[in-house]
Amino acid sequence: MKRYKLMMSAVALMLASTSCSDYFLNLEPTDTQTEANYYKTAAQFEAAANGTYSFYGFKDLSETVNGTKYTHIVYNIWDNGSDLRSELNEAVQGTLSAGQTDTYWSLCYAKIRKCNVVIEKAEEYTGTESIAASVATAKFFRAYQYFWLLERFGGVPLVTRTLSTGSEELYAARNSRYEVVGQILSDLTDAINGLPDESSYDGKVTKQGAQAFKARVLLFEATWEKYVKETTDGNGTSEGAGSAKPSGYPSVESMLTEAASLADAVISSKKYSLWSAEGTVYENIAYNYLFNLEDENTNPMGYKKDLNKEYILQVCHDPVSNKCSKNITHAYAGSNITLKWMNMVPCISDGLPYFYSKDYKGFNKMTDMYDNRDSRLTACVKIPGKTY
Repeated sequence: MKRYKLMMSAVALMLASTSCSDYFLNLEPTDTQTEANYYKTAAQFEAAANGTYSFYGFKDLSETVNGTKYTHIVYNIWDNGSDLRSELNEAVQGTLSAGQTDTYWSLCYAKIRKCNVVIEKAEEYTGTESIAASVATAKFFRAYQYFWLLERFGGVPLVTRTLSTGSEELYAARNSRYEVVGQILSDLTDAINGLPDESSYDGKVTKQGAQAFKARVLLFEATWEKYVKETTDGNGTSEGAGSAKPSGYPSVESMLTEAASLADAVISSKKYSLWSAEGTVYENIAYNYLFNLEDENTNPMGYKKDLNKEYILQVCHDPVSNKCSKNITHAYAGSNITLKWMNMVPCISDGLPYFYSKDYKGFNKMTDMYDNRDSRLTACVKIPGKTY
């Protein structure tokens, strides 16, 4: 009887060993994940799509491209090329000279490659779980990166596939701004169709976010077409990227109409609302807490962070998983805005900028321009003589 039990135990051990061997032989190597052996499950596509996110937030980040590290500093997200800030950089001063390298260029194309990989691998996917949202995310951020490039350089090389050392795109001329815009709009249309509705306000890109961003792109390009036209296009060889327009390129009127329609769709979705304390004694200072709200102890209204539903596209910072790495409330001095910005803030009575409003009082007293003004001014700029 003991011999029989011993033989049965030996057989069981052999079967277990065989089963364990099959298990270990079939495991995916976690230390050698490559583009060739990854992209098999919906979870892997989601993880890869998360890697295409480009909203850096209030922190410094880096991307490594072919062994070279390019750093994105927090100041890059500010509009230094605007006359609404007092710290004018050389771009707005007209003294910027062409360089041999540009961090914007390198970082954008590094992100574009990540997007292209996700989009290409989706064509080979044979799983049953949906990867539509992941692909839509990659297309959104490919459009997002090309819009950064468009604003900074105009026409740039269009790269919509992963490249090798012999790829012809590495030696190709720049595409026209019209071809770049066409690609951006196409990607955003696909993103709108593939992304889910806003629900959790967690920083994930949503359908409404894609609609809002496409409206912005359309407004930018429509006004460029209306006022700048082809004056900066060049001939595509010795200067500029040329004036080549794809067939069916939208007119100024159609772009403005679609922008309005998309903006209306975002508003009508009722997914977002303006941050305010309307009807309370804190109404005029609520805007001051829009950007630094942490919990109910950080503001006199006692509002929690999850009550803020104004942001359409946002970066969610967290003291554990996504630190800001900047002491904003104690160390940051402000945005150094100009008088031009202050004059543009509307008056409460008629919604017009200061110069055009019936509330205009001139500048005889330092405090005149603060009366009856939108809280975005009084929450951002200290009124002379007032104690804070």
